[in-house]
Amino acid sequence: MAIAQKLFSEVGYEKTMITDITAQAAIAKATFFHYFPTKEAVLEAIFMQCAQQIEQAIDADTSSTTAVEKLEFFLKQFFLFDQLDPMVTKLEANNQQMLLIGFWQMMQKHLDKTLTSILQQGRAEKTMHIEHLEETILYFWLLISVVLVSAHKKEAAEIFAHKRDIGFTLLEKLLGLPPYSFKLA
Repeated sequence: MAIAQKLFSEVGYEKTMITDITAQAAIAKATFFHYFPTKEAVLEAIFMQCAQQIEQAIDADTSSTTAVEKLEFFLKQFFLFDQLDPMVTKLEANNQQMLLIGFWQMMQKHLDKTLTSILQQGRAEKTMHIEHLEETILYFWLLISVVLVSAHKKEAAEIFAHKRDIGFTLLEKLLGLPPYSFKLA
C-alpha cells in the first residue's frame, strides 16, 4: 500500500497502473489481485488505514477522560495526520473529487462508532446537550470537512485560523458546549 500511495502522490491515481505498483513492489500481479481486486480497492485501503490509525490513537489515549477532552483529541488527530496530503493534492489536481468524497464518507462511517461513543459520554456527563444524535453527527462531519479543506489548501495562517475558529464555534453550539471549550489552536 505504501508504494501505491507513493505512486498516487507522485504520478497520480489515473496515471498509475497496477503494473507500476507491482513492479515497484517487486510482486507478481496475481499477488496484487489476491489482496486487492482493483486499483480503487488499494486507494480505499489507504484511506481505511488512515481511519484505523486515528481510531487506534484515540483508543490508546489515556490522558483524555472527559468527553470534551476525548473529542478534542479526536479532532487533533485529523490535523496531525498529514501523510495523505500529497496524494489528496494529486487526486484533486486530476479532477478526482468524487473519488475523494466517496473515501472521506467511508472514513466518516468507519469513525462514526468512536464519535458516537464520545458524544454519548458527553450526554451522560451532561457536558454535551445533544437531542438528535444522528443529525449532530452529520453536521459534525460537515463542519470538520470545511476546516480540513481549509487546512489542506494551505491557506494563509490568518484565513485558516479564522475558518477554524468559526468551525469550532459552530461545533460548540451544535454540541451545547460553552464557548472556547476546545483548545485546538
